[in-house]
Amino acid sequence: MSVHNRVVGVGIIFLLCLFLLLPNAVSADEEAFTDFERCVVQEYEEHARTPETAYQIGECFYQIVHRRCDHMSVSMNTETMQALKSKISAHIILQYADSWFVLAAKDGHLGATEQLAQTRRRLAEL
Repeated sequence: MSVHNRVVGVGIIFLLCLFLLLPNAVSADEEAFTDFERCVVQEYEEHARTPETAYQIGECFYQIVHRRCDHMSVSMNTETMQALKSKISAHIILQYADSWFVLAAKDGHLGATEQLAQTRRRLAEL
């Protein structure tokens, strides 16, 4: 199965999940939703489906959760904490990252396997 066919399948699943999550996400904090939305837009803007683009999209999703966790370990004011809250759970975002890292790893991206393992460790911690 080619990367294109797998991406189409992931895209369909993504759209279904997005429609289920959209009512909750609309009420979420604007900045946190914008990060997620930016990754979604990146999914559909990429015309060349290569292992590297799959990796970059996975990294985009992974970094949302990474930034959220880093900020929670640092003392901060209430305004900063509100900017990091999102109705879209870290678990769901990491599942998106996992899917893209799987695509990249199956097509030979060297760093994707390591990142996939790290993503799965984080998923297990949730």
